[in-house]
Amino acid sequence: MERHMKIMHGTHNIQQRERSFPKRFNNSIFQPPFASNTSNGPGHSSSEDPFFKGQSEIQKTMKAMKEFNESVANNRTYSLPNVEYLQRELNFRTAELSDIRSNYWLIHKSAIKGVTGFYCRRCMTFGFDYVKNLGYDMTYEARHVCDEVKVKSIHAVSIRKVDIDSRDNFFGKELLGHVNLFMPGVKYLIGRDVSKALEAYSSVTNYAIAKELLGIPDKYSLFTLNDPDILSWINRVLINPDERTKLEEDELLDFLGKVKSSYAMFEIPNSKSPKMVFLTVTL
Repeated sequence: MERHMKIMHGTHNIQQRERSFPKRFNNSIFQPPFASNTSNGPGHSSSEDPFFKGQSEIQKTMKAMKEFNESVANNRTYSLPNVEYLQRELNFRTAELSDIRSNYWLIHKSAIKGVTGFYCRRCMTFGFDYVKNLGYDMTYEARHVCDEVKVKSIHAVSIRKVDIDSRDNFFGKELLGHVNLFMPGVKYLIGRDVSKALEAYSSVTNYAIAKELLGIPDKYSLFTLNDPDILSWINRVLINPDERTKLEEDELLDFLGKVKSSYAMFEIPNSKSPKMVFLTVTL
């Protein structure tokens, strides 16, 4: 009978079917989502299940997209103040440029031919300005007016030579920066002996007035070079008058620090009559 039921109706023993299901089901890739797993324990899904792998990847992607959208939103929020700041800065600069064009006289750097400076020992102030025409524009010394209030507050003190050298070096560096502005590159010093003109003026008037007729100090600053102060670069210029003499940076600093200008008259005393040489920095 049992054999007849298997052949005619395809039936099997119920216990056999119940024993076979777990084996087939556990080996199947279609394991139910909430089925127990021996490795993870009850209530945990299998980490090897492709369904959960797909779910995990989707969650990761969605999280990444959310973070990206938040970062974009934050960037937009932060960029707005930057745009507003740049707009304010542009408006300020435009107004500033308009003010400069309306109230100042602008010239090209190539029109500047020199720098004139002056240190006043009376009020202990230093100043400088640019010049366009050497020998015609007034020196800073001629334009200087002491601040009498400041003069009254200054107490006379003795100044050491080392302090004077340090001060002159500071002024030289200050002027060098401005000379480099309109005269970049290698600098030269060119000299011209004007002693004959000084002698001609001195023959008809006294020496002080002769210097004024020569343009000192209104048109040219004067620096008196005493014998102990004879320098190598001065000697090179005197040997080759009316020719350019290359200056090293330390020599240029020495020149600018001593005369406080990029051009000046150098007075060189001697036994017969003073020698007067006009020196100017050039390219």
